[in-house]
Amino acid sequence: MRIAVRPVARRWLTITRLAKCMSDALPTPDRKLVQQLAKNKKQIARLRKRLSCVSWFIGTLCENIARRANKEDGCVGRF
Repeated sequence: MRIAVRPVARRWLTITRLAKCMSDALPTPDRKLVQQLAKNKKQIARLRKRLSCVSWFIGTLCENIARRANKEDGCVGRF
């Protein structure tokens, strides 16, 4: 099975930046970072498995929501 490496790298960098993003805009990863990550085939295979895990994706979304809610409320800690 052949893995499309650049889309996986781009999606990984987008979702990991989403967790820390404080705006409604979807972050765009830097092309150099995508190319750098795409060179490591073993890492891409691991990231592809992680991206297909729904529970991991929901965890990332919850992190984003918690950061934004904590900033709005002026507090720290778990949401």
